[in-house]
Amino acid sequence: MKAFMLVLLTMSFACIAKADTVDYFRVYYNEKKIKDQNFYGSSAHISIKASDIKPGDSVTLKYFRDTPCWECATFVEVFLDGEKVIIGKGRGTGNAVSFAASDLLRYKSKTGKQIFHVYYYETGRIATKSPIFYITLN
Repeated sequence: MKAFMLVLLTMSFACIAKADTVDYFRVYYNEKKIKDQNFYGSSAHISIKASDIKPGDSVTLKYFRDTPCWECATFVEVFLDGEKVIIGKGRGTGNAVSFAASDLLRYKSKTGKQIFHVYYYETGRIATKSPIFYITLN
């Protein structure tokens, strides 16, 4: 009976525990979290109303993995039609990397395109070949 209770208790903790070996990320608009996602699915999609973007607004990414690097350079690159249009730079896995939301608006106004592909990578690691999320300006 004690063994059964121990197994049942262990299984209940396994159901509540968050997997820490799966890469995941959080996206913030200014300081408000707008996306929290792991990589067990398709790329995330984020919609931002273009009319809501004000000077000084930012999009921030915090990326987490089970093997972080503390001193590596980190980058968020935003592409529009295969062309790199925005770069955000940081240092260390899990630390914030930001770029100006007004840059998205500027490129939308310039090109008429509204879907941006966002990539994250760290120096010393192989870069992700597909975007981790998309931003659509409405």
